[in-house]
Amino acid sequence: MPFAETAPDINNYFIAKGYVKFSSDGGTTWTHLGNAPEVEWSPNLDLLDHFSAMSGVRSKDRKVIREKSATVRIVLEESNPFNLGLALMGDVTPGVAPAPTTIDIFSLAEITGALLFVGQNDVGPRTQYYWPNVSITPSGSINLISDEWASMEITAEVLVDPTTGSFGTATWDITDEVTPTLTTTTMRGAPRTRTREAA
Repeated sequence: MPFAETAPDINNYFIAKGYVKFSSDGGTTWTHLGNAPEVEWSPNLDLLDHFSAMSGVRSKDRKVIREKSATVRIVLEESNPFNLGLALMGDVTPGVAPAPTTIDIFSLAEITGALLFVGQNDVGPRTQYYWPNVSITPSGSINLISDEWASMEITAEVLVDPTTGSFGTATWDITDEVTPTLTTTTMRGAPRTRTREAA
């Protein structure tokens, strides 16, 4: 159904659902991260206030933004080698039967790439969020013994794209995934994979 771009309209209320994909720098494909019951965008703005000193009581008369940053917190429920590699910041060495796959814990100094969230909610308009430049770190404990469903938490620090100056895009009222196309650029003196929205 079509959704109104202006308020008020009760059809714009939404119950958020969706999935997350990640593409590592240097990669050519997107990896689905499986069921993620929590995906949370948090902006962080550093503000500088100005106060007038032309009266007996200082009065705020200006506010500017000095710094802009953001994070995306993701809770993952599927324990597979790729997700464990993100949560443990480790290189993944695929096993050849009968040898198991191993993850070398904390062997990576940094995990960078592009992140994609695709809204799949049945109630309200669907929105796709695309962040072309993120740095991922573990941000929560992994409960190794529990009677409940276990999970792993990672946080993606959203970085500005040095080529475009953009932090990313949000595409409103999608009907299906708008898959970004992977393109290679050069950054930090080494070849890196960057992405752009497909037309």
